[in-house]
Amino acid sequence: MDGEADIRAMATRFFDAIEAGDIETMRESFAPGAEIWHNTDETIVTRDQTAATLTGMVARIRGREYADRRLTVFPGGFVQQHVLKG
Repeated sequence: MDGEADIRAMATRFFDAIEAGDIETMRESFAPGAEIWHNTDETIVTRDQTAATLTGMVARIRGREYADRRLTVFPGGFVQQHVLKG
């Protein structure tokens, strides 16, 4: 997956899955050895740690919506800014 359209599709699938509470689809969006960097605390976590965190979020926040999505794609990845509503 290295084309802009593929990356955009993956980003959309990822955030749509979280909105729907589909943590397994979200988890499978990552490669097994993925490292996810948090800009708020500069921590790097695994896909399983991310899945555990988002499982808790999904259980606590009803009506999740990633609103005002602004997706920027670059070779090999993306950055998304959004407003999380719930």
